[in-house]
Amino acid sequence: MRRLARWLGDTHRRPKIGIKLGRPYEAGRPVSRVAADDISKEFEAATALLGFAPDAIMIKDPPTALLHSRDLHAFLKTVAVRLNADAMGIATHNLDVTDLPQTTGGILQIEYNGIQWHRALPSLREAKLRGWIIWGMQPLAYGFLATRNATDPFSDDDLRSRFSESVKVGLCAMSNGFHKSFEEYSGFSRAERALAFCLCSPSVDRVVIGPRSVPQLRSSLRALTLATYPEFRNAVQRQLGSAEH
Repeated sequence: MRRLARWLGDTHRRPKIGIKLGRPYEAGRPVSRVAADDISKEFEAATALLGFAPDAIMIKDPPTALLHSRDLHAFLKTVAVRLNADAMGIATHNLDVTDLPQTTGGILQIEYNGIQWHRALPSLREAKLRGWIIWGMQPLAYGFLATRNATDPFSDDDLRSRFSESVKVGLCAMSNGFHKSFEEYSGFSRAERALAFCLCSPSVDRVVIGPRSVPQLRSSLRALTLATYPEFRNAVQRQLGSAEH
């Protein structure tokens, strides 16, 4: 966020900003702090750093008890009113959230990609029926749908450093299986095909991307182009089969 704050100061721009709260780092590790007072403190710190209040707030990885609680909607509404947020939601790596409460415009940010779409789909369909807006995150499956492989080293503060070897090997194998289904589109990179897959998925309203360079941003735009190809969209629908309908 400090890099973002510097960029905003240098460019004098005021884009819409969304932030994730509720998992601050303490002693070098993330901890869950989802009480309204804790969320407010994080929000105030972010506002001071950015120079303005963020527009959207996501509660990051809320505890299972809260995630499956009937009080979740009331909690999100309370926080949204307290912080005057334009948009409010949750970001979770838990794919089993079929019992979320009814909402009106609440955001559910959840993992969705070409490897595990079938695991996420029941939760996405049920959440949409209950009024949630779906944001798909990790469209490249932690990079394994792009160029990452099982032998790549990761720094200690990278979540992937905690993946077991069998998990990484499995992700690579599933990635290869995914790309085999779309090998006729070899003119596009693996990352572009994976991102386009998510963009063509009816259960996802938005896809969260994380380009770190201009070339990566341009690649994302190429994925958007691929997602407009009727033949590619039809190929995605065949992959999804009747599960999306």
